[in-house]
Amino acid sequence: MYTNGTFVYLGTEEGDVAVVSASGLVISSYEIPYTSTRGDHQTRGLGMEVVYLEACPCADNQLLIGFSDGLLVLWNLKARKVTRKYFMPTAVCKAGCLVGVVGGGGGDGG
Repeated sequence: MYTNGTFVYLGTEEGDVAVVSASGLVISSYEIPYTSTRGDHQTRGLGMEVVYLEACPCADNQLLIGFSDGLLVLWNLKARKVTRKYFMPTAVCKAGCLVGVVGGGGGDGG
């Protein structure tokens, strides 16, 4: 879960991100489905769980989404699309830490 004061972003075990209005606790029609972040060809299952959500410190309209299998996606909230994908050589733990990563990881430039 992540909040920017206006909206609360909730990651699901199925890999989706729901957006809820913080003021009225109403689910928004804006959502980030797993098919948009991982690709339509991906089958739901192991590794899809969203375990980390955080705003990009350099751009308010960017949301970093971390999946339990090590995939990190930088999502553009205004454009509603992936800006970049990174795959960490190890899984992202539920606390949002990068388990076993020393010196960063590689990106696929996606």
